[in-house]
Amino acid sequence: MPLIHSELPSRIHVGRRLVARVGELLRADGHRGNRAVVLSGQSARRLYGNAVVSSLRGAGYQVTTLPLPSGEGAKDLAVAARIFQELAARRVDRSAVLIGLGGGVVTDLAGYVAANYLRGLSLAQVPTTLLAQVDASVGGKCALNVAPGKNNVGAIHHPCTVVVDPDTLSSLDDSRLAGGFAEAVKFGAVLSGAYLALLERDAEALLARVPVALDAIIEDALELKTRLLLRDLNDEGEQELLLFGHTLAGALEVLLFPEGPTHGEAVAIGISFAGHLAAVSGFADPLTGERLRELLRRFGLPTALPPVSAERVVAAMRYDKKVRDGRARFVLVRRPGWAEICDRIEPAAVLEALRRTQEEPLAPVRSVSAAFHPSPSKVVG
Repeated sequence: MPLIHSELPSRIHVGRRLVARVGELLRADGHRGNRAVVLSGQSARRLYGNAVVSSLRGAGYQVTTLPLPSGEGAKDLAVAARIFQELAARRVDRSAVLIGLGGGVVTDLAGYVAANYLRGLSLAQVPTTLLAQVDASVGGKCALNVAPGKNNVGAIHHPCTVVVDPDTLSSLDDSRLAGGFAEAVKFGAVLSGAYLALLERDAEALLARVPVALDAIIEDALELKTRLLLRDLNDEGEQELLLFGHTLAGALEVLLFPEGPTHGEAVAIGISFAGHLAAVSGFADPLTGERLRELLRRFGLPTALPPVSAERVVAAMRYDKKVRDGRARFVLVRRPGWAEICDRIEPAAVLEALRRTQEEPLAPVRSVSAAFHPSPSKVVG
């Protein structure tokens, strides 16, 4: 069972059949309280809730379970407020550990609640989607959505324990699994050309859910992210590189909510756009962006901008977290493993990159969202 970088505030355990050992791992990592609160959505609770609760009780915890609504709409201040009230009503104190069991929405919400209730509870994350396992559950960044922004109210609150069990991926449908590959492509693009090459080599095995292939890309992604965290633990600079593709992604999620896209689909389109923007701006060879788009398409992810007006997209991108002094900033990749944050991009280049992204082929994708298959003549806004 690998333990990723124990010198971080979080101890990250990776291995199969670990869901049934959450309580044991919490005790091994030093948590001494006797109260555990498990936050989970319907699917993760049905599939893994009993195993997690049994493990916690076996480790001496009194367990409270709190159900969460499904989907991105759960990342809402009203939902967080209801959880705060429930914790207070149940007299949960600062000796408790709060556990997020589920995908990226759950880990974000659990982190936000743990960061703010009683000025901070211990936090553990048990991510059950690929997207959450390679990225969202690690690093301490947690946020909610307050219109018209995306992930714009939050905190940094590192979990004491992260339990990554690739066995949970067997329950994902193809589209949810594919969304995690978008974040994996992001890591290869901004942090490691060797990791990108691994994804290219093993794409078919990953789609077929071959265990050895999935385990390798999860462990390697966590190694890449934790090395970055060791250089920028509190998100004061270099961590912004991990927002590659997210400038456009966040805008699309806000503009097209609730019909789509999913977060992974939006990130894939954002990476496609960022590749075009780097080429239009003369920052990178066009082949760099095309290499990323080809890999995304192999994973069944969209690379074409849905029919939404460029003006609305540009307006929505102004709420991006990377904006400074009113100036848009974009993460661009010169070549795999070399990325920079650029704040001198001309508006005309942004519009041209959006146009090129909208003209990308609508290849068959594993999308659950109708947003990517409308009539080409129908433009939103």
